[in-house]
Amino acid sequence: MDKPLPDDFDLSEHYGDASYDERYDDEDDEDQEREQKAANHRPKRPARNGAPEVSKSAHEKSSMLKALFEFFIPSLNQDPETKRRWRISIGFAVFCLSTATLHSYGVFAPFGFQGFANAASVKSVEDYILNKDLFDTRLLQCKALTPESRQFYAKRMQELTNKFLETKGLYPNLPTCAEVQ
Repeated sequence: MDKPLPDDFDLSEHYGDASYDERYDDEDDEDQEREQKAANHRPKRPARNGAPEVSKSAHEKSSMLKALFEFFIPSLNQDPETKRRWRISIGFAVFCLSTATLHSYGVFAPFGFQGFANAASVKSVEDYILNKDLFDTRLLQCKALTPESRQFYAKRMQELTNKFLETKGLYPNLPTCAEVQ
């Protein structure tokens, strides 16, 4: 079918020498140089650390919990300076927490630092609110237009008066409707 070509078969006289052309050799070198320069001028990516290991076991501590645990209980083979710094920081944290707790209980009251909920201040706030409720209810009672609303506010006034009597031990000094308006 296909016959092999003879060894002396040459088409170069028709098509030229197509085996190797030195003209294109320089262009390949230039392309490679351009690619090399472009690669050198690209911004370098910073080196990234790998992601922290995620435990596949439900019983292993995660890396954050492990780091927190190591902060509060350092390993035994640390140098003395690191241990000293650790002891100072933990001691300072315990001192601050203890001082805040004692302050909230009012231990420093003799020195002028009251706790968060002083009984005398709470009592005065309750008295103020009760007096304000009594006055506001008297004002609404005096401005009421229908007998039902007057009766409702009178009942509310009686409740507040009883509460005032329980807390103070005396009847409140209520203004009259003429004084309110």
